[in-house]
Amino acid sequence: MGAARGGRRWLWAVVLIASAMAAVVVVWLLRPAKLSGLVRARASHARSSVARIERALAHDRTRVQGVAKHRFLAAEPELAEARALLDKQTAAATRARSLGASIGRLLERDRAEDGPEIDIAANQIRAIAAGGIGRAQRINALVVRLSQLLRYRDQAPALRKQASDDAAAIAAQPPPALLAAVGAVRKRNAAAGEHLEARFAGAAKEHARAKAIAARVEAAWAKKPVAYVAAGRAADALHALRQQVDQRAARARQSIADLDHDVDRILVDMRPKRHCDGSVCSSHQHKVTVVRDGRVVSSSWVGIEATTYDAHRSSLGLVLSSKPRGYVDEQANHVPHPPGYNYVGRTGYGVWHVASADPVERPTKPPEPKKMPAIAAKQRGPTTVAATWIFARGRSFEQFCGPKRVRQDDYQAYHDAIYEKKPYFGNGQRKRYGTGGWITMPCFNKSEYAVFLAAVAARRAAAAAAAARRYRGYRRTGRRRSGFGYRRSYGGYGK
Repeated sequence: MGAARGGRRWLWAVVLIASAMAAVVVVWLLRPAKLSGLVRARASHARSSVARIERALAHDRTRVQGVAKHRFLAAEPELAEARALLDKQTAAATRARSLGASIGRLLERDRAEDGPEIDIAANQIRAIAAGGIGRAQRINALVVRLSQLLRYRDQAPALRKQASDDAAAIAAQPPPALLAAVGAVRKRNAAAGEHLEARFAGAAKEHARAKAIAARVEAAWAKKPVAYVAAGRAADALHALRQQVDQRAARARQSIADLDHDVDRILVDMRPKRHCDGSVCSSHQHKVTVVRDGRVVSSSWVGIEATTYDAHRSSLGLVLSSKPRGYVDEQANHVPHPPGYNYVGRTGYGVWHVASADPVERPTKPPEPKKMPAIAAKQRGPTTVAATWIFARGRSFEQFCGPKRVRQDDYQAYHDAIYEKKPYFGNGQRKRYGTGGWITMPCFNKSEYAVFLAAVAARRAAAAAAAARRYRGYRRTGRRRSGFGYRRSYGGYGK
């Protein structure tokens, strides 16, 4: 009897212990889940972004206040725009700070159901930071411009003297000696002289414009207090006009000096990225070699616009402009073409050779693409497809991978392309000249642009190989081992 009673006690003890353990398990299973490590990492990154936004705002505010303390800049539109952008940055920072505080409260709760809300807030902070980058860059540009305007006050006497000198120099343009040289060209070459005279047709308007700008400079100086910014802007405009006038006069002198010479400008290299030479920076650059009468006279890098770079991506090794003797720049061929093609048929550059016949000299002038729809009979040379133009020694631009001889059908295709203002890369299905041309590239395979293209091609090949490997891996996932090999499982039963 006592033994039975003791056994029941032990049974009840076991039941109670099991019930307690079950209750503990139930409580543990029903406890709120905590945030995952990934969500916590995103939240931490978002809160650090808020700190960066606030530091950037403080930096921008300090810079804007630094230039706003100068009273003579108070009415400038750049300062008003900078202040408006700073207000937007302040509002964005306030919003980011509020989102960061809400993320902090959710992290303290540490509940898994708050994960989506944390992600939404983090994405909003990321968007605020992305929008703030553009505004910060614009504020920086405006502050730099306003800092430049400070020199109008610091260098006011020098700028006033510069404006006076610029106005006098523009009034003296074009110089009588240059006009006399242009008149002399007009007497012996009427077409070239007309183009040179047309360059100076607007000289009277430029004189009147320079006089009006100089008057604005003096009017700004006469104000009380002195309008330093207005005077400085007018002085800069006058100096830019003088540079334009001087460059035109320099080009006219160069055109007169090159009138009796053949001049070609060949694109030998390109830089697709931002590059700085000293204090001058440009986003794109061309390296142009100037060839005069078959000899290289200069080769230098020049800054260009992005549109010009895009237009000549395929023109590596081609002639950008070719001016035969007796012509000026307005009459030159400015359509990209292989070196030497513009001199086919010209006296002293070679002869037409006909099969089973002696070489024949064809001293004819080239046609004018704007006026002639097709090549004249004399310029075409012998009326047979077997005719070939053979360049004289030293006249074939061999150092730039120019051809030693040109077939008649090739030259006809070149002339048709030039007439339609289309770059010429050689006839045939395979590209011969220009970027990627099998004749051009051996001469320019060590250029910066060729190295850049090779690197781009290597990256694309590596990406394609990686994609192919991933694709093969995806296909293997649909296979399973069967016996000594693999067979594909397409689903279903017994397959």
